[in-house]
Amino acid sequence: MNHEKYDLVIIGAGICGLTIGKLLTNSSVNFKIFEKSRAFGGRASTRRVNGQPIDHGAQYFTVTDLSFREFINEYIELGIVKLWSNKLNIWDGKSLMYESQTNPRYICPDGFTALSKEIAKVIPVSREVRITKANFNNKKWELLTDQNLEIEAEKVISTAPINQSLEIFSNYLREEELMQLQSVNFDPCISVILVYELANYIPWKGVFWNSGDTLSWVANDSSKRTNPTQTVIVAQCKPDFSRLNFKSEDEHVTNLVINELKQILPTWVQSPQETQVKRWKYSKANSTLDKPFFESENKKLIFTGDWCLESKIESAFLCAEILYPN
Repeated sequence: MNHEKYDLVIIGAGICGLTIGKLLTNSSVNFKIFEKSRAFGGRASTRRVNGQPIDHGAQYFTVTDLSFREFINEYIELGIVKLWSNKLNIWDGKSLMYESQTNPRYICPDGFTALSKEIAKVIPVSREVRITKANFNNKKWELLTDQNLEIEAEKVISTAPINQSLEIFSNYLREEELMQLQSVNFDPCISVILVYELANYIPWKGVFWNSGDTLSWVANDSSKRTNPTQTVIVAQCKPDFSRLNFKSEDEHVTNLVINELKQILPTWVQSPQETQVKRWKYSKANSTLDKPFFESENKKLIFTGDWCLESKIESAFLCAEILYPN
């Protein structure tokens, strides 16, 4: 059985975990990030259909904090991030209108995974490695992975959704700590990808769907791409609909989504060339921790992530920066 030893182990290579890694890169801390998936980014995730990137998780991000602005400027200069829209649309069931206030939204032309990959370039990350067990002994953590790798660490930071973190670490928390963390709840979300010929024109970039019980958001994903070869719609469903239909057949969910889209798009929307459905179990925290991180009494275990403050990419960054300020 292989054995590795670190000062710090970070669980999760989403935006929060990668930002912590970036902030520690020039420090003396011996650390490594372990990510259970093949891809970086967590819910800031991208798929490719016929070579074209498609954001099926996070759809855009906003910038309100000065330190996040400084962080993102580096990637704007590299062309990895760009401004997508200052105003998006709203559908109220009767008419399609613009938002009343300007609110710049940013995206990655090559998909959100491009941002995560760029951040990860200088960070030690092991992907497709899942931490399955934890034991705290003699002031250190002994972790076991699904590949029978033994990891010794002085400290652990888990940036996974808290439900997943508690599956591993709940035995090492006091009852009142456990109750506090269990009060954080997540809504699910079903994302439906619809692919059409490029000739099928969509006049808007994104729509907040304030009508009915099915949709919450619809994106003209191809409007994010520099040279799209196909028209792509990403439709995201409301929490109650997603919860009710989480195990429903893909075709059933897709048909219900298309039926909604017929209200604002021509008849071609009924005939996609390709469809995909992605289910996010932990999409958005509907109740948060209201502080940037949780630290155990012995200071050897930290839980953090966007779910601590608000389910936004900016919040993921801020949680990391508050933990390890420059």
